[in-house]
Amino acid sequence: MHRLLADGGIYASLLNLSDNPQLHVRIPTTKWNSSASLQMLDLYRVNATGSIPKPVWNLTNIEVLHLDDNHLEGPIFDYFRFGKLTELYRGNNNFDGQLEFLSFNRIWTQLEFLDFSSNFVTGPIPSNVSGMQNLQLLFLSSIHLNGTIPSWIFSLPSLEWLDLSHNHFSGNIQEFKSTTLDGVSLKQNQLQGLIPKSLLNHHHLYYLLLSHNNLSGQIASTICNLTY
Repeated sequence: MHRLLADGGIYASLLNLSDNPQLHVRIPTTKWNSSASLQMLDLYRVNATGSIPKPVWNLTNIEVLHLDDNHLEGPIFDYFRFGKLTELYRGNNNFDGQLEFLSFNRIWTQLEFLDFSSNFVTGPIPSNVSGMQNLQLLFLSSIHLNGTIPSWIFSLPSLEWLDLSHNHFSGNIQEFKSTTLDGVSLKQNQLQGLIPKSLLNHHHLYYLLLSHNNLSGQIASTICNLTY
């Protein structure tokens, strides 16, 4: 079933078409000016194709944007224009580029959930990122990233879920500052050194996945205190 997302203007504050895999959504290139009040756009798994048209940038009040599990394409960096975002899911698409735009993005101060996993992103994660201290979920798995994992990720105070698996990261795993960690997946990389004590001493982890790396040293007995 082929559907144009909007044949006329959209006046709602919430638009949710998620999990309709029989749809075939084409995001319109016009008709978005009247949608400035839209705060949530959920197009998860609706067979959306093509690139994101420029008129979408008129959605200046957007807070929740779910575009994951589609066939969308285009540059990964465009979405830093949305300053009110709290959730941005773009996983399992065909977006490309590098993450260097994060180093000059100063407006994602309210962002809590960020998912760029399973796209065609390359290069390192920039080391000089600031302003995203409210991040609770960061998914950057399976996108060909390399280099070391920058210290700002380990310093996120509210981090709950981190997935950097299936990349080409090297270097050591640093100590995590967050006391709210629920899950960490760093498997399928080239990480080295010791497993940090902040992970082995954490009593609330649901999962800890570190397989297929080059880690060394002894496993502390405190790993037996993990409750899940």
